[in-house]
Amino acid sequence: MTLQALVLHLGAHKTGTSLVQKYLRDKDTACQKAGIWPMPRGDGDEFIGWGRAAEVEAGAKGLCAKIAEAESRRMRCVVLSHENALGRPFRQDAPHLYPDAARHGANLKKALGEDRPWRVVYYIRSQAAFLESYYLQTVHEGAWHDFDTYMMGLGLHGFSWRPLYDALCGLFGAENVVLRSFDEDIAAGQAAYLERFLTSATAADLRPFGQFDYKPVRNPSVGDRGLELARGINPMLRNPAERKLFRKFLQEHFSNRDYPRPALLSEAAREEMRARYDAENAELLAQSARTARAPS
Repeated sequence: MTLQALVLHLGAHKTGTSLVQKYLRDKDTACQKAGIWPMPRGDGDEFIGWGRAAEVEAGAKGLCAKIAEAESRRMRCVVLSHENALGRPFRQDAPHLYPDAARHGANLKKALGEDRPWRVVYYIRSQAAFLESYYLQTVHEGAWHDFDTYMMGLGLHGFSWRPLYDALCGLFGAENVVLRSFDEDIAAGQAAYLERFLTSATAADLRPFGQFDYKPVRNPSVGDRGLELARGINPMLRNPAERKLFRKFLQEHFSNRDYPRPALLSEAAREEMRARYDAENAELLAQSARTARAPS
């Protein structure tokens, strides 16, 4: 069977990418029946990394071999979910989110081959929630800076999703780029989020997945007490193994499932960001809904 879709699920960070990756990993039988070939997250780390040219060029042969294997097994689509592929979301001298997206996206397209049945699925979320969540992720990973230090130099004005969306449309064609709202989809629950992702990605028969019931909570963020603990203990952790162990402890005992989500931005800052970006975000989602074709 000729591959019907090469689905690139490229982020953004903190929009449920871990949930998608681990759900598809755990639903291997359903994926096989539906003709969906999810590329393991470890393959993305190995073959793509942070999307730099040298990393992607070195991994191109491995990436294409995985896709060829899926085709040999008569899979309908390949899902490559890797939120690091477009680089990091912030740079102090950049006027918008993911300033390296155009270059890194071009690296990935070149590595995979120009003539592919592209389907890009990308999630955006409110700028205030994105900023706070990404900061908490840095603390989860071992940092101990406070939020004001983290925000220093970033301001409140360099966080538009528009240039990223335009870059993806320029690379893969607007008809092949689906923009979704993480805030709206996750508010409907994990099952609805997963179903909406898959129906946006592929026209495959999804009946093997049943009701999309999935109990595990993947990569939960830290609660307010956990943030206090992490900022005190992270400086004492000596190596990646200790940081990984402590992160697991925080997620099990001090996540935002058990403690309030930390309040980091002031209400005035939130209001300024809403006034600056909410209408633009809505227009981007509406534009994608108008221009993206139905999945294959």
